[in-house]
Amino acid sequence: MHPPGLTIIKFFALSLLLAACGGKSLQCVNQTTPDPQQSPLSNLQVELGVDGSGSMYGFVKSPGSRYSQAIDSLHTLLQTQRIPARYWRIGRGDTLSAPQELTSTQFLEARTPDFYCKETQSKFPCVTSTLDQIYTIAPPKLAEANTQAKSDKKSNPTTPNTLRILLTDLEPDSDAVGVLSGKISEELNTHLNYKAVLLGVRSEYDGKIFPATQGAFAEFKYVVQTHQVDQKGRPFYVLMTGPSEAVDAMVNALKKLPLDVSQAFRLSSFAIGGIDAITLNKTAIAQQVTPCVSQTGAINKARPRKDSEHQWLLLEQTCPEKQPLTLTIPSQKAAMLVGATELKPEMFKISDPALAITKISSTNNQITLDLQIASDQIPKRSGQSIYVTLQKRDLDQAIWKGWNTSVSSPDGAKTQNLMLFVSGLRGSVESVVQDPKQKESTLEAIKYCLGFTRKDR
Repeated sequence: MHPPGLTIIKFFALSLLLAACGGKSLQCVNQTTPDPQQSPLSNLQVELGVDGSGSMYGFVKSPGSRYSQAIDSLHTLLQTQRIPARYWRIGRGDTLSAPQELTSTQFLEARTPDFYCKETQSKFPCVTSTLDQIYTIAPPKLAEANTQAKSDKKSNPTTPNTLRILLTDLEPDSDAVGVLSGKISEELNTHLNYKAVLLGVRSEYDGKIFPATQGAFAEFKYVVQTHQVDQKGRPFYVLMTGPSEAVDAMVNALKKLPLDVSQAFRLSSFAIGGIDAITLNKTAIAQQVTPCVSQTGAINKARPRKDSEHQWLLLEQTCPEKQPLTLTIPSQKAAMLVGATELKPEMFKISDPALAITKISSTNNQITLDLQIASDQIPKRSGQSIYVTLQKRDLDQAIWKGWNTSVSSPDGAKTQNLMLFVSGLRGSVESVVQDPKQKESTLEAIKYCLGFTRKDR
């Protein structure tokens, strides 16, 4: 027979063990936690390419365009952050089958007409838009200093992550679009912590518009000046693939420049496993929501992991409510929500009929959902997890509305095959995911995770 004190100790130990193991922790989005001691732009090797085809010439005929600003900005960012980088002119020509490596000074010449093939002689050979070349560039060997660290027992040399960046008008033919999509999805599948973004910016333009497929329509002149750029500007794109945190840091750096114009800035994100999904921002919700409802820390004794608590809004009702609970919940701020003005409540999937979306509002980089929870539809003395999700394909359609053009009606303010590329890349990324649970999270662009517990008698 055990002494009473020992029995009590065993009871409390068992209680703690059951509390720790009683059910899985609440899962929302599989996001990585940034290391505060390490810059997201550290341990990187950047491969920065520029589409050298003739259709890019119109972006630089007049100096100081937004396209020229992007070249200046990327170059300055890499130099000031001392990030190892190589520069490339992308395209294939009569005498070229591989990308041309450039010096940093030659890369800056991409702001000038002589960089591109045009009516007069150029400094560089004429090339076509062979955009997948950026993904054929093998990373360089470890830097000499890193190699020397092998002999230092206190140092662990690491292979740098590769961040690939390509500036282009995204006007290859449909076959090239498929090849490019395949290369990107292969890179994401090889590095599960990587993501790709397609960043679109409207710019001044003075040049010819060529059909992506030869003979589809007659080439034509297109001119847009600065005062027209937000609505009529010719889009160029910054395509990036690399570690998720590094890509986000580059996007945020570009957003701080004069490129961040609400009508001229669009972004789609592509990743495996939901690392780029947007969650709610519960800081706008008071701890005591109503006299009967407050934020609480658990649902059916389950809690989210400490590093993902911010992804959940957990509510507890302790007395009867006569009216549905009304909540206004903003999302986290994210560049991929810039321009998301076409979102409708019916686009969202809700896991429980007790909750409904009554309104959606959007700012440059955030959406806000007005929600109603009919608590009388939730069983008493029980907790319920409720999920509000928006699929990436639906967000893509809302983001790029008005940016895609057709062969039958070409328009210099729009891009041929844009939605073919976006939807094709989306499908290519989804197709490499085999785990059903991982595939579901790969589809999600926005995910609100709520918990609701009724304890009213």
